[in-house]
Amino acid sequence: MKDTVRMLAPCTGKGRTIEVPIEARHARPAARPLDEWHEDMGAVLWWRFPVDEPPYVGSPLDTDWPGYHTHWTPIEVPAAPRAEQ
Repeated sequence: MKDTVRMLAPCTGKGRTIEVPIEARHARPAARPLDEWHEDMGAVLWWRFPVDEPPYVGSPLDTDWPGYHTHWTPIEVPAAPRAEQ
């Protein structure tokens, strides 16, 4: 499911300004609990709620695992950049 944010942007034309709706969409992955993680998933982003620090990147099997993170989200790999023309 995607979160939808409705914004209004000013648009000027013929000597007047009107507000035009703009739909902005951003998919946010749901945080999954620790017990849904499996070592085959590899490194992920680990969170503690409420979020008050950056996520830990890795797995509970790491030697430096802090041990207090309760939820995780996958690491999203970005698309390759387009070749410059």
